[in-house]
Amino acid sequence: MMVTLMEPEPELVMLADRIDALFLDTAGLVLTGRQVRRLLDASPASCEAALQYLLEVGHLVREEDGQYRPRFSPGPFGISTDSRRLSARQRRAPGGDGRS
Repeated sequence: MMVTLMEPEPELVMLADRIDALFLDTAGLVLTGRQVRRLLDASPASCEAALQYLLEVGHLVREEDGQYRPRFSPGPFGISTDSRRLSARQRRAPGGDGRS
């Protein structure tokens, strides 16, 4: 059986792009859904749909406390890295502070 994914509505994609840009432009940004709605002046329903879309495509992660953060954060030389994996590697490094 073949599963076909539906294309999201253009308005949803535009809002998702704005949300994505917000997180990419501000390193370390973590926001609640309500904060995203207020910053972008978006309706609750459209904002929730766009956040859900970004979760599904893997651009965002929702923390246990309900806050959203980017799955990947800019690393050295602009290379994207998974921020959780980077933190885990830093903790395992000699001295535990990421320095060798």
